[in-house]
Amino acid sequence: MSRSDFERKILRDNKSGSSEILNSVLNYNLSYLKEIIPNSNALSHLFTFNREVILKFSAMAIVGNGLNKANKIISESIDDNKSTKIISTKLGRLIKEFAKIDRKIITNCSILFPNTFDKIALATYSNSGLVKKMVKSYRKKISKIYMSEARPANEGKEMAQYFAEIGIEVVFTVDALLPGLLSKADLLLLGADSVDQDTFINKIGTGVLLESAGRLGVKSAILFESLKIKKSGLYASLKNDYNSREIWPTGRPENVTFINQYFEVINNSLADRFISDLGVDTSQSLKKRIINDKY
Repeated sequence: MSRSDFERKILRDNKSGSSEILNSVLNYNLSYLKEIIPNSNALSHLFTFNREVILKFSAMAIVGNGLNKANKIISESIDDNKSTKIISTKLGRLIKEFAKIDRKIITNCSILFPNTFDKIALATYSNSGLVKKMVKSYRKKISKIYMSEARPANEGKEMAQYFAEIGIEVVFTVDALLPGLLSKADLLLLGADSVDQDTFINKIGTGVLLESAGRLGVKSAILFESLKIKKSGLYASLKNDYNSREIWPTGRPENVTFINQYFEVINNSLADRFISDLGVDTSQSLKKRIINDKY
């Protein structure tokens, strides 16, 4: 795949989780640096591409925070005329730093499995790279996973296939049925794309699932990296005009208005726990942590 084809693929990606997108772009940065003749124009192109990704995925704070760190390295290198080898070394350290964050979150997830010998049934939604890593790490403690399509992009199918391939039984359904199946689960486990002191952003439909879990007495946990904390502008980062052809592929009938929205803002109080590299929080303790900048 050519560089331009890969860049187009990333900018059209509507199925990957936010941490997966960040990781893909950072690794692309490394491969790009190995292939180019080092000069300011080539580095400026990489800087511009990273900025395009940040704008495209504005609802995903980790993409913005991570790629801004990468662009700072690239920008300083342009100014100081540093070699691509030095830039690659610094970007490689950045990737390792993010991987270390995820490993810490996986360790903190042990609180979800207090009984050594008992397996639990999970419910989840959409496609979260962090949820996939957590499930893989604790798959011997998980009996079954309930999940749904996650329309209109249907990224839930990709996550379901991943779980099945690592040996976990998956019950897959349409989105409208998943809230009613939560009574069969012990835990609703979700990712988040951005988090602030009172709310978080995730795939549209997340709020309904959390409300249903609350009514049914099913515990819930939200996994996120501290890089997803965004202290202001959470609502402003939402895009509400995704392609209507995803929900109505052909024709435009009269008297039909289309609303295709990928993300929503959810109140933190709907979730029981927030698990991150910072630790394990309730919505109240997370609010205090963010307000007091204890991260």
